[in-house]
Amino acid sequence: HSEMLLYKNSMLEEAGKLQEALDHLEKHADEICDKLFAQEKRAQLLLRLNRHDEAAPIYRTLLRRNPEHYAYHAGLQHCVLKAPPDQPAVEHWLDVETVPPETEAALRGLYAELQHQHPRSSVARRLPLDFTRDPAQFRIAAKTYMLPPLRKGVPSLFADIKPLYKSPEKARILGEILEDWMTTLESEGKLRGESKKELPDVILWVRSLVAQHYDMVGLTDKALLMVDKAIEHTPTLIDLYMAKARMYKHAGALHEASEWMNRARQMDLQDRYLNTKATRYMLRNDQVDEAKATIALFTEDSEKRSNLFDMQCMWYELEIAKSYRRQGDMGRALKNFTSVDKHFTDIVEDQFDFHTYCIRKMTLRAYVRMLRMEDGLHGHHFYTEAAAGIVE
Repeated sequence: HSEMLLYKNSMLEEAGKLQEALDHLEKHADEICDKLFAQEKRAQLLLRLNRHDEAAPIYRTLLRRNPEHYAYHAGLQHCVLKAPPDQPAVEHWLDVETVPPETEAALRGLYAELQHQHPRSSVARRLPLDFTRDPAQFRIAAKTYMLPPLRKGVPSLFADIKPLYKSPEKARILGEILEDWMTTLESEGKLRGESKKELPDVILWVRSLVAQHYDMVGLTDKALLMVDKAIEHTPTLIDLYMAKARMYKHAGALHEASEWMNRARQMDLQDRYLNTKATRYMLRNDQVDEAKATIALFTEDSEKRSNLFDMQCMWYELEIAKSYRRQGDMGRALKNFTSVDKHFTDIVEDQFDFHTYCIRKMTLRAYVRMLRMEDGLHGHHFYTEAAAGIVE
């Protein structure tokens, strides 16, 4: 019964009857079992009706429940800025050249409050880096955000701040912060403005970040020198070898990239992710036989038969097809591109099982979502790449 009520509510919303949908939601509040979804939907409907002051407390309640949820942050930003509901928030700030000073000040005030309320939320510290345009404020926000994961040695820190490099000004400031940290650590063993000395591994992570920074701004030689320094400090850290392989890949040196990624793989032979990365790099360097032998370590069954086709492992089929195409072996390239096409045919055929299941189980909202996903299935980048390869 609850599911049918929510399905009716979604139909009212899609028909553009937003006020009716909101009234319906409030009228049947006691009968709806999915309380969290009902709360989220109520906030969304109020936003779409431009009733920002009523939506804001709901988003604050939701953030108390999960302060890492980007959609809740987006909703609250809309409420504070009184922005139109169709204007995207959160991701939107990275693509906008200028943010008006009053907008920036309003959001800065909001995030100062949220950081105080949710001191452990990394999203509350990360989002100000996207919308801050004032250089002095950005410098403070970047240092505040980067220090805790740096001291903990979080390898994915650079991947997290990488989108900020869309802005040349932000890239310059990040470079200055990292170079300054490295200089003071090398000379004094501590960061500028800090009283106590850092642990010995902090300089390792700073060097790794500086190397990746140089790689991002196109200074490959400096990046390689810096990553070599980091490897010299701790030769057992696999992430450094992967970073070095990536730098060679960006420079177009595919043979060296493949060698370094394989070296990283050999340091932990039980890591499936490293095996996958090494295979991909080998295929980009057209080392097809080595790539097949490497991936077979994880995919062969008892009859020594690789079951990548049964697993619908499309990234592998696309990479090996492109490698064969570069080598002029059109028959094998075509075979692998058509394998991807077959997988998509299977996915379309498999959906028939869901028609009876979803109607029997009354999960109609999930069913509609699935049908819409299937409508756009052939727009998936794996399919478009395979189709283009077949046509070529």
